[in-house]
Amino acid sequence: MRKNGEEKEALIAVIVPVYNAEQYLSTCVKSIMQQTYKNLEIILIDDGSTDSSYYICTQMLELDSRIKVLHKENGGPISAKKLGLESTEAEYIMFVDADDWIKPQMCERLIMTIQEHDVDLVTSGIIRYFENDTCLYEYDNFEQGKYVGRYYRECIISHMLCDGVFPRRGIDASLAIKLFKREILYPVIKMASENYRYLFAEDTAVLYPYLLRAESIFVMKECFYYHRQYENKQKKYYEDPNFDHKVEELYSYLKSVFEKSEASTILMKQLDYFVCGLFWERNELHAKPLVQEVPKVQQYLFPFHRVKPDSKILLYGAGTVGKSFYAQLVKTRYCASVLWQDKQYERYRNERIPVDGVCVGVDIDACVIAVQDGELASQIKQELVDQGMEERKIVWEPPLLHMW
Repeated sequence: MRKNGEEKEALIAVIVPVYNAEQYLSTCVKSIMQQTYKNLEIILIDDGSTDSSYYICTQMLELDSRIKVLHKENGGPISAKKLGLESTEAEYIMFVDADDWIKPQMCERLIMTIQEHDVDLVTSGIIRYFENDTCLYEYDNFEQGKYVGRYYRECIISHMLCDGVFPRRGIDASLAIKLFKREILYPVIKMASENYRYLFAEDTAVLYPYLLRAESIFVMKECFYYHRQYENKQKKYYEDPNFDHKVEELYSYLKSVFEKSEASTILMKQLDYFVCGLFWERNELHAKPLVQEVPKVQQYLFPFHRVKPDSKILLYGAGTVGKSFYAQLVKTRYCASVLWQDKQYERYRNERIPVDGVCVGVDIDACVIAVQDGELASQIKQELVDQGMEERKIVWEPPLLHMW
């Protein structure tokens, strides 16, 4: 970034792999051209399109001198991204899919963040855009902020593929909502292009090896990227006759990477959960037309490290998190006694769950708030304190999986 108007702004290469994207390509590229951050190199990689995509790319050259167009035989997104990286000397790299588009401030916000916090990666939220103009905003399940050193290893590396809620990922695999450092990214892309050739979960095959090479990340709770959602896309994805084989190839590739890491034990556990999650989601999709309700498979780990063994605890909350915590406490017999409370206890009583109404005037060593949302947890904590509970006894943290 400029300092006193002297230092030149860092160059960002925005790489757009293009394959048969004639319908949306112009919208995509124009959204990049309109970025408030101007020092961009816009690299369009036509990956052997059979429609008019390559022609549209060449027409775009006349609109902006920052655009570069490359053409190659069809080889898939990883090979296209590799070619893009080899054609630029930019320090920072972004990717945009040819049928998506981005907000004008995306590049500026991401590069300001990566430089201000001196991290190896910035990740942001994503906007799922549906054809009826509705949008779904999604974020990584980590608090916004910088993760570095031991904090990075214990929070990010230990939860990147599975954050403790099967089958949810800790860090969204999409490369398109992130800003990378080229020097770290290129070896990862090169390795993937040489050893992983299947058109399946390509972003997964790149992002998580990148995170192992990186040493820091900044998680943003802002959304800049519009990702188009297509009807029946997920169904076609899971009905691929080669689905099982492609999952096996992905597993083998990531396994070969993870086994070389010092964190191989926890990484392999995450990989197992991730692959099981893929098969679960496929089966769930097939079951939906037949059943009234598909059961949710979610597992939140009780914060054992925050509660002493044989303690008397009050478990506050009987939703998904509370049920998961209670089941573990019953199975492990970790605590001397458990009082389970919830404001909506009557509703849970109807489900034959042993939950009582809220009463803080009880003899306990700790009160564990069993909810996922941080704002809700803060509200509950204040209510408990106002009712006379000692603040030091109240325990809450984001219910991620800290132990396997």
